[in-house]
Amino acid sequence: MSGLNINQVVDVWRSHQAKWPPAIPPWFRIFIGIAELLASVGLILPGLLHVFTFLTPVAAAGLVFVMFSASVYHVRRGEVAVVPIVGSLLVMTAIVAIVRWQVAAL
Repeated sequence: MSGLNINQVVDVWRSHQAKWPPAIPPWFRIFIGIAELLASVGLILPGLLHVFTFLTPVAAAGLVFVMFSASVYHVRRGEVAVVPIVGSLLVMTAIVAIVRWQVAAL
């Protein structure tokens, strides 16, 4: 076989992650993943079950913070092609936070 093996792929990935600014530590990546998963639960379940409905704008506000941080991180790494996608997610979560908090609370 003349293809890439998994070790070569991991080496390329690690060298890409090692660029400045420093790569995100594994524990922080896990924390971000768990926070985003809990935020998605906080956005969906209160509306479906009509319990703890105050969590929807709180979860959306938390995602606004995460998306803003992600856009800063990608700009610092020079990954400007990703910024419009992250920015659109930031705007959508901000709209959800505002609408669910002030305009049309559940």
